[in-house]
Parts: sequence; C-alpha cells; structure tokens
Amino acid sequence: MHMRSLKPVIHHLNTLATKSKSLQFHLLCWAVFIIYDSLIGGMAAGRFGAMPNYVIHYALNIALFYFHAHFILKKGLGSRHSRIIKTVLLLGLEIALYIFLVFYIDSFLARHTNYLSVKVITFSESLVYGYLWRSLYFIFVSTGYFFFIEYIRERNENDNVKKQQFDMLIRQEQIDKQLAEAKNAFLLAQVNPHFLFNTLNYIYFSTYKASPKGAEAIMALSKIMRYTADTENTKESVKLGTEIEHIENLLYLNNLRLNGLINFKFQYTPDVKEIRIIPLVLITIAENIFKHAHLTHSDYPPFIRIKNESAQLIITSGNMSKEPIYNHDSLSSGLSNLVSRIEFAYGNNAEIYYGKDNKNYFSLQLKIPIR
Repeated sequence: MHMRSLKPVIHHLNTLATKSKSLQFHLLCWAVFIIYDSLIGGMAAGRFGAMPNYVIHYALNIALFYFHAHFILKKGLGSRHSRIIKTVLLLGLEIALYIFLVFYIDSFLARHTNYLSVKVITFSESLVYGYLWRSLYFIFVSTGYFFFIEYIRERNENDNVKKQQFDMLIRQEQIDKQLAEAKNAFLLAQVNPHFLFNTLNYIYFSTYKASPKGAEAIMALSKIMRYTADTENTKESVKLGTEIEHIENLLYLNNLRLNGLINFKFQYTPDVKEIRIIPLVLITIAENIFKHAHLTHSDYPPFIRIKNESAQLIITSGNMSKEPIYNHDSLSSGLSNLVSRIEFAYGNNAEIYYGKDNKNYFSLQLKIPIR
C-alpha cells in the first residue's frame, strides 16, 4: 500500500484519538463536578438522595448543558438577522422545556418510586424558582464553555491561516528560485542549439564533396533538430504539411541507415497539409515507430495514415514491436507526453488510443477536431 493511500486512514485514526481524549476529559470533568455538587447539596440538606435520582437528574442537566452550547447558542448567535431576539426566544423555550421535564420526572418518581421523600409534587412558585435556578446555573456554565471552545476554534483557524500564509511564502520563494533557474537555462538553451546548428552546417559543407549522401543526411538531421528546437515550447499551431515534411526527412535518414531496406508506409491526402495542429504530434508518433518497430517487416510493415474525415483529422499508425509484449516502459515517456499535450490543447474534443495486442502488434489512433 502506498503512503498516499495511507494518509486518509492515518488522518481518520488521529481524529478518533483526538475525539477519544476529548471524551475522556469531559467524563473526568463531569465526574469531579457531580461528586462535588452532590456532596455540597447533601451536606446542605442534611441528607443524600437515592442513587437513581442522582443519575436521572444529572443526565438531564448534562443534556441541558450540551443542548444549550451546541444548539441554542449556535442557532441563535449564528443567525445573520435578529440574533439577540432569536437567542432570547430560544433560551425562553429551553428553560420552559427544562422546567416541564424536571417537574414531570419528579412527579413520576414521587408517585411510582421511593427515590424522593414525598409522594406528591405540587406545582408552586417556589418549585418553579428552584427549577429555574438550576437551569440557569447549567446554562451559565454552558455559555462559558461555548465561548471558550469558540475562542479555541478561532485561534486554531488563525494559526492555520498564518501557517498557510507562511507555506505560501516559502513556496513563492521556491517558485522564484526555480523561475530564475529556468530563465538561466532558457538563455543557455538559446545559445547551445545555435552552436550545434552552426557546427552541423560546417560539417555539411565540409563533407558535401567527399560524400554527398552523408552531407544530405546531416542537412536533414539539422532541419529536424531546428524544427524541434523552434517549436518545442511554442503555443502556436503549425501546418500539418510542415510536420509531414519532417517525417519525410526522418524516412530519408532511416533509409540511409538501413541501406534502403526500410518498409514504411506513409500515406496522406493532399488536403490535410493546410490543417493546423499543435507542433510535434506527427514527429512523436513517427519517432516512436522508428525507435520500437520492425522497420523492414514484410508481413506487417509499419505505417502512418492521415486523413480528413467528418471535420476531424484522423491519424492512425501500426507496427510490429521489437520489444517484448510486456515491456511498456519505453513507450510511456513520449506517448504519455503526447497525450498530456493533446488533452491540454483540445480537452475532451480529441481522442487518442494506443496499445499492443497479444501478437505484440502496436497500434495508435488519434482524432483531432479541425478548427
């Protein structure tokens, strides 16, 4: 399993660990508070109540605490309009609901259990004041808890924003450094090709008398390299006829290399020469064939066909591959780069498919909309 695929799992485990620690902290705080509150209340009253009575009422009070913090205050203070009025109304409903629930629970316990010292609970003003004080007590503490966690949340958000700004500053410095290096490399790249082309021209004129074919091969190579260097980073389109011309130069060079034994079918209709496409498409496809194909195969000669059909430029190629059927590494670089360039230039309007069959025969089809 890759490290990238483990990151969501690790993040989930860290989140669970954080929540577990938070839950343990809350349970500890409530345990300390309940012990303290029940002891103070019992000593003040001169007696202690039944354990089930404590459990029921503290469960209700804890529910009030979290309901007030995570619902009432969030709903009231989180609204854009009339937040004070909305909060007061929700607070009133919350207190009324609490008083009703406590009265109903106490009445039920008085009638059906012996947890309370009385058998009948009478709804009176003093009873309401007691319930009201108890509700306000937990609401007050809950409000402090709400503003405390909001403060922590905002502080963490500010820290994250500062961290992101710092990371962006570091990345910007890295980008500026890389840009400076790229500019320097670009200036060097402008010098080096000119030196190479001047050298090739010198070799051409020096060898023409002794070996005209060798000189012509050098000139064809120089034209291909100059075209590649001039168009490699351009954003402009080129006429397909220009690419076709350089494919023919490649064919000429490989014919010289193989003593005229090359068996390559290069077919196109004249109308495609005026179609404009991004540069180095045909050259990449042809270079892949010259590098990996059986160029002299009589039964399965390598080919490139180009045609204009239904407002689409369709380029197909095929060849018997020299590499084993399982070896795709050598194909991946140039063609993957071509796929990326096609997707960037034409998006979903273009289609490209390539691969080998079980006989080790490689085929490619490219469809580009004619603009």
